[in-house]
Amino acid sequence: MALEQFKAKNDDRTEIGHSNPGEVGTVGAVAFDLNGNLAAATSTGGINGKMVGRSSDTCMIGSGTYADDNFGAVSTTGHGETIAKYCLAHAIIRNIEYGKNAQTATEDALKRMTQILKKHCRGYHNF
Repeated sequence: MALEQFKAKNDDRTEIGHSNPGEVGTVGAVAFDLNGNLAAATSTGGINGKMVGRSSDTCMIGSGTYADDNFGAVSTTGHGETIAKYCLAHAIIRNIEYGKNAQTATEDALKRMTQILKKHCRGYHNF
C-alpha cells in the first residue's frame, strides 16, 4: 500500500509506513557486554519507491553499522546509497580513532560525505 501511495501522490515519506505516530522505521542499537566488547546493529524501515529486495547500508558492515572494541560503535540512518558509498559508520569510528569526540567525529564525517557525494546526498546539505 505504501508503494501505491508513493506512486499516486509522489509521497515524500522517507520510510515505508512511517507517517503514522507510533510506527517503527529504522531501528539502530549499540551495546557492550560484561567484558566491554562492543556491538552495533541496524534494521531499516526502507525508503518509499525503492526496488523490492534492495540492499542498502544497513547490511554492509562499515556503512550503516560498525563496532570497534577500542573506539566505539555506530548505527546510522538516512540515505542508504550515500552512506554505503562513503562507509559512514567506519568513517565516524576512524575519526574517533584520530582523537575526535563522538559528536565532532560524526559531524565531520557527515560534512565530508556531503562534500564528496553532494549530488547523492538529498537532505544532508545543511548542518
